[in-house]
Amino acid sequence: MTDHPSTFNGYPENHGEIDWDDRAALCLKAESGGKIVAGSTLRKGTFAEMINHFMLLSEESRDRYVIKKLGDRAYLAPEILALARRAGFPGPSAN
Repeated sequence: MTDHPSTFNGYPENHGEIDWDDRAALCLKAESGGKIVAGSTLRKGTFAEMINHFMLLSEESRDRYVIKKLGDRAYLAPEILALARRAGFPGPSAN
């Protein structure tokens, strides 16, 4: 796993690219406000692994989860679905 974004000579590496190997966690959302519930982390791994795991969830339950990525960025269901369809996304066979 990587700790993206990193810098070299003061400039971000891979600017504008998605680091699929970045650290991430699949978490339950709180019932109110969509915030992450303390102790709600279900699984940790790379960003790609968490997206792949999310895609295994039933469509009805996906809105109950969020992927938290290194740097305090949380991805909700619509964003995760778009990332899973993105060209260059490492699907399950890549893991």
